[in-house]
Amino acid sequence: MPLRSITELDLLHQLIGDYLSNQYTIMDLHRIYGISRKTIYKWLDRYESDPENWARVRSSAPHSHPNQISPEIIELIINMKLEHLNWGPRKIIHALQTQNPAIDWPAASTAGECLKSHGLVKHRIVRKHVPPCSQPFGDCNRSNSIWSIDYKGQFRLRNGEYCYPLTLTDNYSRYLLCCQALPSTSHKDCQHWLDWTFQQDGLPDRIRSDNGVPFCVASKTGLSRFWLHLIRLGITLERIEKGKPQQNGCHKRMHRTLKQETCLEPAYDMYSQQDAFNAFITEYNTLRPHEALGGQAPSMVYQPSDRKFPLKILGPEYPEDFKKRKIKDTGEVKLNGKRVFVSELLAGEYVALEEQEDNDGIWRIYYYQTPIADLDTQTMKLIPMKRSVGEAGNSPSARRAGLMENTGQETRKV
Repeated sequence: MPLRSITELDLLHQLIGDYLSNQYTIMDLHRIYGISRKTIYKWLDRYESDPENWARVRSSAPHSHPNQISPEIIELIINMKLEHLNWGPRKIIHALQTQNPAIDWPAASTAGECLKSHGLVKHRIVRKHVPPCSQPFGDCNRSNSIWSIDYKGQFRLRNGEYCYPLTLTDNYSRYLLCCQALPSTSHKDCQHWLDWTFQQDGLPDRIRSDNGVPFCVASKTGLSRFWLHLIRLGITLERIEKGKPQQNGCHKRMHRTLKQETCLEPAYDMYSQQDAFNAFITEYNTLRPHEALGGQAPSMVYQPSDRKFPLKILGPEYPEDFKKRKIKDTGEVKLNGKRVFVSELLAGEYVALEEQEDNDGIWRIYYYQTPIADLDTQTMKLIPMKRSVGEAGNSPSARRAGLMENTGQETRKV
């Protein structure tokens, strides 16, 4: 029976006294006190081994555990954590398994408890999150099917200058293609480093962006120099909905890691900050395990694109039954003797117009394979394209009409 209260302790002292008086046998004590002989022997052994502290309550925890991790394993886990302070236990165990697959590593939960006991775990505030929503974007089932581009929020360097990191990732492999420290969000710098990435890794099928500068311009066509460049290369632009960054969630998650590793303690100038970005790119792509990839690093999954960046970009070709028009220097196009403003960015370029069978007086304007706006010939006003979420390019009518798509290397029919 449990012996914890003062009354039970007194009974224990009385039992030991009766036994030491040599007047009672073990069977007598069993009948008198109603305690099993095994328990009586236990307390007698404790009394004989430690007469002063025999009645003290002792821990029932086992002295050893067969599944306890060894001090050597604990040391390896702690050293990996100290090398990568922002890694959690799952990433640490994945990295250690990759380096030493022959060792029987503990579960991530066990590693987490080990790190917690050594004071290496930061307690985070638990926040509620909205559930993820499905995205009506193109399928992403291989490398280079969709890339994501964005500027990570600007921050001030120690010399007082602002840094705007331009980032580009492959959505399938999470491979960080580019992370460049820039002084602004100008289109010139953006296109320079975008083309540099194209030359290194080839062309993707689609690029996903938000609705900010320089990716998008507030106009009826929505055309920007960034988008026009993608159209000429045969790349479809996907734009997320306004106020819904979760539609580009994996890229935004990379930004959080980038901020933790390189931006909380900024460098002195742009060159030093770029050195920090380059080191982050190497670690992120080759060392850091990614849970969405089953613990593999992005470089183990990513494959460069077969579509090479062209030496010369070919002009558009349109079907013969389309009306081909050249955009004036003022950004206007002329149809049926009347002019309508389209975009100054298209000055000197050729567009094609297709009359819509199901809409009298409505003509669709194409640049390469991409519909950019509808034109109402009765009012001579542009009508913005009604696109589904993520759509910024090929339309079924354009494909049926046999528009020619420029792939950057050759002109081929869609």
